[in-house]
Amino acid sequence: MNRTYHQQTWAYVLFAAFSLIVFMLFASPLHSGFWGDDFYNLFNLSQVKEKGVLSFVLEGIAGPSGRPLSLLSFALQYENWPDNSYGFKLVNLIIHLLNGFLILIIVSKLLLVAGEKNKNSLIAALLCSALWVLHPIQFTTVLYVVQRMTQLSAFFCLSGIICYLYFRDNYLREKVELGLIGMSASILVFTTLAILSKENGVLLPLFILIIESTLLKDTCIDRRWKIWGWVFLAGPLFLLSSYLLINIDNLVLGYAKRHYTPIERLLTQAVILFDYLQNIFIPSPSDFSRYHDDFVVSRSLLHPFSTFLSCLGLIGITTFAILQRKRFVYLSFGILWFLGGHLLESSFLDLELYYEHRNYMPLLGPVLLISVLTMHFFQRYQSVLVKSLVVLYIACIFLVSNIELRTWDDLDKQSVELAVQQPKSYAAWTNLIDTYARLGYRDKMIEAQSHLETISDNTLHPYIRYLFTKGCYLQESIPEEKWQSLYQQSERKDWYSYNSVGFLNGLVSAMIDGNCPHVDPGKVITILLKLVGKQEYIQFEHMLHELAALLCIYMDDSACALTNIERSIELNDSLQKYLIKFNIVRTSGVPSNANQVLAEIEEYLDRNPKIAMANSTILAKLKASMDRISVK
Repeated sequence: MNRTYHQQTWAYVLFAAFSLIVFMLFASPLHSGFWGDDFYNLFNLSQVKEKGVLSFVLEGIAGPSGRPLSLLSFALQYENWPDNSYGFKLVNLIIHLLNGFLILIIVSKLLLVAGEKNKNSLIAALLCSALWVLHPIQFTTVLYVVQRMTQLSAFFCLSGIICYLYFRDNYLREKVELGLIGMSASILVFTTLAILSKENGVLLPLFILIIESTLLKDTCIDRRWKIWGWVFLAGPLFLLSSYLLINIDNLVLGYAKRHYTPIERLLTQAVILFDYLQNIFIPSPSDFSRYHDDFVVSRSLLHPFSTFLSCLGLIGITTFAILQRKRFVYLSFGILWFLGGHLLESSFLDLELYYEHRNYMPLLGPVLLISVLTMHFFQRYQSVLVKSLVVLYIACIFLVSNIELRTWDDLDKQSVELAVQQPKSYAAWTNLIDTYARLGYRDKMIEAQSHLETISDNTLHPYIRYLFTKGCYLQESIPEEKWQSLYQQSERKDWYSYNSVGFLNGLVSAMIDGNCPHVDPGKVITILLKLVGKQEYIQFEHMLHELAALLCIYMDDSACALTNIERSIELNDSLQKYLIKFNIVRTSGVPSNANQVLAEIEEYLDRNPKIAMANSTILAKLKASMDRISVK
């Protein structure tokens, strides 16, 4: 027993030493700055000091749950926004290492139960946790601030698995009631916490079911446990499947803004899953990127032909893993864990096609397989050559990790390299334009803008980007022919309407801030209203009217502003829109109209108690502003 305790202690000490090395490797990349969805999800942090933490937490828009636990972690660091990305990324790295430590505990326990010797299980668990922490496919999760949501969801899933295994041991030791209550609480509590961090935390029961059907399959479990398993493990998965099927019509509505259909996404995911696996087992520095919007869409089962092969392979490995889970335990676990972890984000849901951070939890399956095979190779083969090849393979993974991590030292340099490597990526070239603009490289910015337009057949946003480049960054007049081409393009089908609306929002914000003196607001309003009614913009119509209202205010056209904001409220009301309407009406000098809007705001808050709680003082402030006007 003492030997076991000392072995575990040494394993924890070695992991602590490894963590110090990881900290040193990440020392420079932690300064790599904010990018992408960081700004979309965290911009309200600047208001936390004034409005309080609760307001930011309850107004989450990142997912159906609002992800309040993740937002709370960001809100507690509000003083670091928007100048100190290091503080956010340091916390991300700490959470990442905590998750690696939890994996060390889980894997060492599972391998011991699966029949491995104590020392071997600890060695394999150490290698598994090290590979998981320092695999290059993990870096976008750690260094992309907003992906703390993914990390926290994983943290609660892993914590739930540890608690489940603890109470499962109690059950097997005939502490039946304690075991059942503890296992049940582990599922309910930690699944809830994981979902409130990010929605794919709902997969915790599936992860435990995979563990039970592979690594723990030989453990004697009685009929009572089987009944419990049907309720607490299979039950949540049945409810999740039912929810997705019942709401399938609503869940696929967003495809109007995509350049692929739900079926095409499903077909493409088969290819992407094997691409993930290739990057996991045979990583190469050129395989990893912040952007994957240029991934080839599978238009049919045979176009491209790799789709057919991938679908066939996916069916094959899934069938093998299920049927052979008793004979090939570790291989089955690796396959089922990896595929199970991708079950939601690789389904028909309206999401982008490809992101490396989606492998954060699924990666455990492949790296556990690598670790166990490495251990078995060393036990079974005495050949120095075989052992050397295994060590070389592991070393190559860590070498690629080091090379890839160094690219994060300089995001500006990385932006150039990614654009060169991905000439058809809208996201990479848009980011390059922003980089050149920030650095003041005028000619390179214009050249990049020209390239962006050549790869944009079915989207409006490069033309809107031109307005940024010419009218905002360069502070130059927009030629009339460019406005005409923009009008013409707005009539065409737009497969990237989500991005187009995002760029329009950024353009309007820049104009209101006075950064685009040569962009005609009236012409931008014309473009906004041209998009209203188009099929791919239906779900964004309320945003288009809101943007038009803001520009009308900018032009001092209150009638135009009021018409558009009222239409926006009709389509999709929000507190922000009511506040815009209130300010428009208040400046009109008719107190009765402003009081009517106050009543509308009060009624809206009554209907939305969560938003009312987050903005508990808003009505008092608005009424006070009305009183000041009355006094004057």
